[in-house]
Amino acid sequence: MSRKKPETPSDPERAAFLQLARLPGRLSQREAAWLLGFDEADLGILEKHRMLTPLGKSAGNCRKYYAANYVEALRLDPRWLERATTTMRKHWRERNANKASPDDFEEDDAPAAVSASAEARS
Repeated sequence: MSRKKPETPSDPERAAFLQLARLPGRLSQREAAWLLGFDEADLGILEKHRMLTPLGKSAGNCRKYYAANYVEALRLDPRWLERATTTMRKHWRERNANKASPDDFEEDDAPAAVSASAEARS
């Protein structure tokens, strides 16, 4: 599954939202991501690590909303931003480490059980 390309700062909808004099009380996932400076897909990871809490008790497949004052407080907290950035970095490092390319696998790396069963058939 490939990640969506992050929106560019030249996105007119994003720019218009970020220039609002007053935010709405409830922010969509996209709006919260814009305000926090993360990709929309990253918010789910932050929720999983209990660093971000949506409003209500929505099912996993429902649209999620966030309280604007809560998101704004997180946006202004440098310690939270540091922890969130570190969490995202760790998440993607671990996820990418679990992917092994086929070129990385050599016959010498084969488990001993596979080698032993091959010898038994000979």
